[in-house]
Amino acid sequence: LCFGRADPNDIILKGHKILGSAQRRRRGAILQHGSLLIKHSPHATRFQGIVDLVPNTNFGSSMGVELASAIGSLFSGEIRLEPLSVKERMRATELNEHGYRYPS
Repeated sequence: LCFGRADPNDIILKGHKILGSAQRRRRGAILQHGSLLIKHSPHATRFQGIVDLVPNTNFGSSMGVELASAIGSLFSGEIRLEPLSVKERMRATELNEHGYRYPS
């Protein structure tokens, strides 16, 4: 897990890495992935998130919108919040049921 490796440019909160990123290149394509740890995962409890490290933090949906807007402004982009389409919801359900689940 990227949260187990350190880099001088990491974003650290109370000694814990809270933001990680990875990149994969293959056949001329680039996949960029990033994760912000809001709360620890039951599958990786040693990696603490913002809510774990600052217990009185109100990290609700409005903070997510504010964070997305701030990131968009850094890239001179526009963030639009839109509901998933029926097709996207169906695909997400399919992936959840068959593709991206932790073993029971």
